[in-house]
Amino acid sequence: MKTEARQLVDHIDQVIDHVELLIQDTLEQLPAAREAAERIAQIPGFGVLTSTWLGHRFTRLPYTSGDAVVAAAGLDPRPDDSGQKQGPRKLSKRGPAEERRLLFNCARSAAQTPLWRPYYDAQRTKGLSSTAATVVLARKMLRVAFAVYKHRQPFNPLLVGGGA
Repeated sequence: MKTEARQLVDHIDQVIDHVELLIQDTLEQLPAAREAAERIAQIPGFGVLTSTWLGHRFTRLPYTSGDAVVAAAGLDPRPDDSGQKQGPRKLSKRGPAEERRLLFNCARSAAQTPLWRPYYDAQRTKGLSSTAATVVLARKMLRVAFAVYKHRQPFNPLLVGGGA
């Protein structure tokens, strides 16, 4: 079994390498997306795949604000109110589920970094579950990524507030 498992892992590594080459080839053909992806990749928590996805998305769709980006990703809270009743807020989940998955995984990773950990901890202190705090962090990271793209500036960690 060890030999078969090793062969499987080697094959998966080859597929990953091939996908990364395809990503690089695609970015070479799209200079604006490549520039955006390189800036976004500087933000702790964002890897090659997510920064490429966001770089392409930001250059292709005309977002006007961070709120629009968050709503397009489906990470905006949707009210469940009626008359006097004020129901719980839930994610709208409009937009690509894959994008939400990528952003959630980036936030889960970023929550362990010195830059984002205080923000994540502040959300947990408010009483949010770990999943909810991760979604809030993903929303914040998405807004920061859009700001880095929109202002065409390198990521500056001093501009990210660590608290609530």
